Amino acid sequence: MKVSEMVLRTKLRAVNIEFSTLVRGKTGDGRFARMEELRAERRALMVLIAEQRCKDRPHPGRVAVGSAAFSIDVPPMLSL
Repeated sequence: MKVSEMVLRTKLRAVNIEFSTLVRGKTGDGRFARMEELRAERRALMVLIAEQRCKDRPHPGRVAVGSAAFSIDVPPMLSL
């Protein structure tokens, strides 16, 4: 896990804690508006974490940088 993902996860944890506090509090006029803001922020953080993970993982068929060997997923030819 990279530092940037750790920062995003720390922020996500803080958002989740604040959201849980609002859910348990059951008082306050602006809590529903704040909960909606937190939902949007949580979604955005999860997307950023997913994008970061996709960038860090090699994909099938991708050429490995610095390597002479590579693989390409090719469907087998059908013989008639």
